[in-house]
Amino acid sequence: MKVFVAMNFLSDTLSASCRWHMTTVLCLLFIFLSGGIGFAAPGGESASFPSPELQLVWSADYGKGEQVFFSRYNGKDWTIPVQISEGKQFVFKPVSAVGDDGKIWVIWPESGKKGNTLQFSVYRNSSWSRPQPIGTGLDDNRAVTVIVDTSGRPWLAWTGAKKSYSDVFWSRWNGTDWDTPVMAHKENNVPDLHPELALDDSGRLILSWQTYMGGGYRTIMQEWDGRKWKTFQPDVKKKSAMKRSPELKNMPPLPEFIKEFQKATLFMKTKEGAGSIPLPLL
Repeated sequence: MKVFVAMNFLSDTLSASCRWHMTTVLCLLFIFLSGGIGFAAPGGESASFPSPELQLVWSADYGKGEQVFFSRYNGKDWTIPVQISEGKQFVFKPVSAVGDDGKIWVIWPESGKKGNTLQFSVYRNSSWSRPQPIGTGLDDNRAVTVIVDTSGRPWLAWTGAKKSYSDVFWSRWNGTDWDTPVMAHKENNVPDLHPELALDDSGRLILSWQTYMGGGYRTIMQEWDGRKWKTFQPDVKKKSAMKRSPELKNMPPLPEFIKEFQKATLFMKTKEGAGSIPLPLL
């Protein structure tokens, strides 16, 4: 049983109001104690420590307007915050991910005259790229999630509005730009919410989201088979093993420079998988 997959399946038994939160929280709490992997730091150095690979992104106003910031855990402490965004537009709910190649991808929605757009920046060769827009063709983009697959290729999913209800879209990096967005499901007249991208312990790419069905919200799960997304149901035979609530014994203290936890996201990567979690839910 893959941890991220199993916990998303279990979340179907929870109320609609808290299901998506608990899904991600329980998955990541479970994998946190797995630990024991190498960490590819932004500077190129490599270290090994019992905690998983951890990095934080958040938005805050330190006197220059609301901006996006980044910090990583180097095995002993959190690094000094680095400002990623540059504009005067309002930014919110940034996310990040890192691959085995050490490149760090930070994505965030930005609110302006053209609606809510998506922006991204990449850390490579010891520096951050200037923020660039992601062309989605949609006026309202939010609830973004990002993951880097085992080949080093970043994938995005987010909610966008084409009609009255939000839909889930996905895209991937083609080496020079993001591919044309694709809707993750068939056209429907219900809200599709809270997309999540994750890797399981075998490196399988999983996309999940919440959709309204049969009088309530249910989890839709898809795996990438190398050519297309395939909807699947997790193996429920081992789901009881996933009901544990492990203590975060190895969790380093969260940095004091983050004052508003609701604006921060923690990315975690271990040998059991990788994914993100909103900081207030820890």
